Amino acid sequence: MTTQRMVICNIVKQAKGHLTAAQICELAKKKLGKVALATVYNNLNALVDEGIIGRLCADGHTDLYDKIPFSHGHFICTECGEINDLPAADIKKYLFEKTGEDIESFSLIIKYKCKKCYEGDKK
Repeated sequence: MTTQRMVICNIVKQAKGHLTAAQICELAKKKLGKVALATVYNNLNALVDEGIIGRLCADGHTDLYDKIPFSHGHFICTECGEINDLPAADIKKYLFEKTGEDIESFSLIIKYKCKKCYEGDKK
């Protein structure tokens, strides 16, 4: 693995949340000096293809990169954009119980209004 790819991978793996390629690029510049956004995209695509990190594609939003490489769901607040992970085991178990089929992978995005935004609307 190249130094650039290692740095980019570590940025995603150590992030507290989901990051855009532009955010990853800015963080990579702090560690590597000069790095092009295209280079970051190329490395992110390779890391996703290799199953090392995940990509979250939500309608109308820039792709986000995730430290969790396997299928799992996401809650996305329609007000503030906060994203929270939904455990895959719970979803796979539910789907298996309903279908009797072994689910290999899935993509699930649940849009909702988070508690913070909901409470803010009540004030």
